[in-house]
Amino acid sequence: MRQELPTIVIFILLAVLQVGCGVFVEADDEDEEEDDAACLTLVNGASTTKHPSVVMLLASDSLCTGTFIAHNALFTASHCISRSSTGGKRYVSGASFVEADLGDAFAEGVAPLRAYSVGPNAGDGSSATPGEQDLAILIFPDDTAPATSPLYSGTPGNGDDITLVGYGITRVTDGTGSDGCGTFKKRVGSNRLVVSSSLDGLYYEGRADTDASSGDTSDSVNASGDSGGPVFIDGALAGIVSAAGRGSSGSSLGSDMAQSYAVDLSLEESREFIEQVLEDEEDLVIDYQ
Repeated sequence: MRQELPTIVIFILLAVLQVGCGVFVEADDEDEEEDDAACLTLVNGASTTKHPSVVMLLASDSLCTGTFIAHNALFTASHCISRSSTGGKRYVSGASFVEADLGDAFAEGVAPLRAYSVGPNAGDGSSATPGEQDLAILIFPDDTAPATSPLYSGTPGNGDDITLVGYGITRVTDGTGSDGCGTFKKRVGSNRLVVSSSLDGLYYEGRADTDASSGDTSDSVNASGDSGGPVFIDGALAGIVSAAGRGSSGSSLGSDMAQSYAVDLSLEESREFIEQVLEDEEDLVIDYQ
């Protein structure tokens, strides 16, 4: 059964970084005293070295997540990339990444050859809106991918179990700042879909702040830096992470809860975008599962 979703403030999850470091804003005293364990955990996720198809996309001042779907093709969010012919982001190996100078890390990353997108692009002054397309496919040199994931051949439904993977921070803010920690560390978490009757897309709700003491990786949601990352169903890519919002004290969701939105790749508009890329890239082969 489709559900109506609570009204909350939605913001995109592109992580805008301070050049030369791995933090977003200067932490206050309370944040500095936060248990280091929180930095090991997507919101309510766990540190992982699995899911090698999921990689870090870096510019000199921003971070997103992407998933290789072929040896030379990567899926991410359009709001993560610029309108340049190559999209302005580079694939940087998380295994070899050191939190040093972001400019150097970006320079050493693998640059795409071409970029395709539908929806908002970085620098346009617009943000992703739940219900709209927010998709990009980057084409890299042959055999760039460390691993690949198939696309989900089914239709996601209410209550489906999902797996989330991302490189973002560990707290969903109210959109006015990006306090949090753990950036550049791959995390994995789980949740269940909530299907909306008012908007097309994939939604899931969970705690807005990481509970490092619980060890529970369920009810995970996305935060800044997870944009473009995957929503997996049974190991196949079913959605692309686009936006998130935190509830307020006056909303039905509650101020300690958050909601994430991902573009549903089973929608006709999404399939049309994928088919157009396949037409333009005649040698590109994408598997479905």
